[in-house]
Amino acid sequence: MCGWRIYKAEDVHEMLSQCMRSFRVAAGENKIYLFFISDMNPLVIALCALVAVAAAAPVDNTTPVPILKQALDGPNPDGSYNYSYETGNGIQAQEEGHLNNVGTDNEALEAHGSFSFTDSDGQTYHVSYIANENGFQPEGAHLPTAPPVPPQIARALQYIAEHPEENEEH
Repeated sequence: MCGWRIYKAEDVHEMLSQCMRSFRVAAGENKIYLFFISDMNPLVIALCALVAVAAAAPVDNTTPVPILKQALDGPNPDGSYNYSYETGNGIQAQEEGHLNNVGTDNEALEAHGSFSFTDSDGQTYHVSYIANENGFQPEGAHLPTAPPVPPQIARALQYIAEHPEENEEH
């Protein structure tokens, strides 16, 4: 015979307490072991499983962000393209790209663009970039920059460039 039974809150609390006492955790080398003591009431096991599934269920509490503006052109037959968009939370982005050295072994895509966003503290960040065969090269006021080359190093590099050594063949 199968059916549903309604339990009092105290009974559910006792079953959950029993459930929690029925697991043991042990740590091994690069592993964590979870041991289950199996002399439990099958109802308690089912209740524990139900609680675990309910607790693990993802909750989507995010609000969709609307796209306010969006434009796209391409990809075109010559490999060029451009796009831009703006979202309701202040994110803006735009990029245009084209192929360099078309038809050669050095054919490469080059893209120029920028994006901006506002962080949770209200600070707006703007990044401009170039991406090509030399990699991704971002620029922005908030990005760190390399320190200037010390004058001694600059002089040494200039000297090396002006006095190349002759190739010696052995």
